[in-house]
Amino acid sequence: MLPRRDVVSGMCWMDRAGRVSDRALMECLGWTPGTRVGFTIREQLIVAVADENGNRRLDNRSHLWLPLNVRHACRLYDRERVLLAALPGRQRLIIHPPASLGQLTAAAHVAALGGDL
Repeated sequence: MLPRRDVVSGMCWMDRAGRVSDRALMECLGWTPGTRVGFTIREQLIVAVADENGNRRLDNRSHLWLPLNVRHACRLYDRERVLLAALPGRQRLIIHPPASLGQLTAAAHVAALGGDL
């Protein structure tokens, strides 16, 4: 497991075009406008990595456009909030769609409510 200090988190709205943005996270990864990014899907999460052969680039405002097929594979739809987790030491950005957040936090919610959800 990663120590908490190795993860920089933020939340943002994904717009209708599939763009997400958190300039501070992009900066901590060292990603600047024009950085090419590739995507994989693991456990219903979107993993973005700087890749010279990536199919997307950060735009001039450091917005990252998520491909439609990637969004749909993770049940991520227009105008939803996403959790962004930057791992600077690994040069990865993990995008958590709302559906995955419910699964990841269910056990903690049950425990917080004394075993009754």
